[in-house]
Amino acid sequence: MNDYKKLLENLMLTVERENASDLHLAPGRKPFMRVETELIPLVNRDVLTEEDTIGILKEIVNEKKLAQVMNR
Repeated sequence: MNDYKKLLENLMLTVERENASDLHLAPGRKPFMRVETELIPLVNRDVLTEEDTIGILKEIVNEKKLAQVMNR
């Protein structure tokens, strides 16, 4: 089992260090961050699996919100 809390913390530290405004996560893609108007891939990160993306999401939303997102 992956430590999604630690993964999210590391991603957020990168966003903060690079003065990015957004973090973009999607299954099958590397994480991206927005710096000014440009989307920049985090090339040193692995491509996120669906399991990774859901695991990270579970760290930041409650079960009700997670169910809403999963049913879209």
